[in-house]
Amino acid sequence: MTTSGEINKIARKVVTPVLKDLGFSNFRGRTAWRYLEDSVWVFNMRSVGNHFSQCAGFPPSSLTAWLGIFYLNFPYGPAADTDDDGLLIPKESICHVRYGLENIVDQMDIRALEMQSQERIRKDIWWVDSEGSNAEEVLSDIGRSIREYGIPLLLKPYNTREVQLERRS
Repeated sequence: MTTSGEINKIARKVVTPVLKDLGFSNFRGRTAWRYLEDSVWVFNMRSVGNHFSQCAGFPPSSLTAWLGIFYLNFPYGPAADTDDDGLLIPKESICHVRYGLENIVDQMDIRALEMQSQERIRKDIWWVDSEGSNAEEVLSDIGRSIREYGIPLLLKPYNTREVQLERRS
């Protein structure tokens, strides 16, 4: 069975360079932050865990990945934590704009046939087999999804601070 530490080690080798290339500069575990003039972009990746695994049929080490935008001085939503250096480190879950990433690689042939069909076709979860033999491929696909799917979404005109303020007023 693959461990969380093994997944993290591969993620540092495969996903972290993609995030650095895109301007992310602060890294803690499976979370990274990119600091912009009016916002902080947040990347977070997490395992589905045992409970979801038992309910849906994915191995517990299977992954989801998210990107978000936390706007500075935004009147709506909770405040973000800071690190020891005073940098904002908002959780992805409190971001004002959030996107779940989707897998690009087709995993249908490796997903369990006994899974319910609506779970089996999900594109927001990467199947990581219990031995972790496909972990590097999965993490490479997460990097590709960040670059080809997630970042273009964050850059959409409707995700500017001004538009989000207007939408909420």
